[in-house]
Amino acid sequence: MYLVRSGAAAGLEKLAQELGGNPIDIIHSAGLSHSQFRDPDNYIAYDKLAELMEISCQRCRSPLFVLQLAQRQSSTVLGALPLIVSQTRTVGESLDAAARYLYLHASGVHINSEPRGHVVRLTLTMDFDSPRGCLLYTS
Repeated sequence: MYLVRSGAAAGLEKLAQELGGNPIDIIHSAGLSHSQFRDPDNYIAYDKLAELMEISCQRCRSPLFVLQLAQRQSSTVLGALPLIVSQTRTVGESLDAAARYLYLHASGVHINSEPRGHVVRLTLTMDFDSPRGCLLYTS
């Protein structure tokens, strides 16, 4: 089972309410408890977070719900990771540190940087999916 800090969903309740959704009902529909979000350092199953986001899109009738949520969040949703990365001297070292310590925020997520001349190819892979299958919601 892959885990992520519940802080990754910071602001979900407020946004859901603003869009006319019932955040408590949405959280319960994903098989989660409201209490799991009280401390941003609580860990929840990553597939449950993915399902929570998909349910939020549907119930709030907003296919861009996750992007709207991300717009409102600060780097604090990543816990200690930004602090660790900020202590490096170069962008390359920052990417290496992010890859090395990403587990502090989420397990089952991997960042790989591949230098190609003056360009760096970044790859983000996830070892999980949602039971709903990453639906595309259209209104």
